[in-house]
Amino acid sequence: MPIRFTADGSMRITYLGSDAGFRRLFEAANEMRDVPLQFEVVETGDYEPERTSLVSSLTTRQRKVIEIAVETGYYSSPRKASLEDVADVVGITPSTASEHLRKIESHVFSTLFG
Repeated sequence: MPIRFTADGSMRITYLGSDAGFRRLFEAANEMRDVPLQFEVVETGDYEPERTSLVSSLTTRQRKVIEIAVETGYYSSPRKASLEDVADVVGITPSTASEHLRKIESHVFSTLFG
C-alpha cells in the first residue's frame, strides 16, 4: 500500500507525481486542518515499478548497503563476509554499515511481522 502507519503513529506515504502536484496536495490538505501538517521527504527519484514495495521503501543508501551485504556473502550461512568487508566495499565505517543494516533489518522485520 502507498500509505502505512508506523510504530510511532505517523504515516509513511509513497507519492507518485510531480513536485507541483505534491505542493497542491499539501496545500489543500493544510487548508482543511487547524494544525498544519508536518512532513519529512525521505527520498525522491524516478519511479521503478519492478521494485517490490518493501525494497522501494528503503532509502537509496540502505538499498546499496543491503545489496553489497548480500553480494559479498554477509548473510550467507556460513558467513562469507564480515561487517568490515561490507563497509569497505560501500566506502563507509563498519559502525555506519552496522547501523544501516540494523535499521534495514528492523524495517523489514517490522513490515513483515509488525
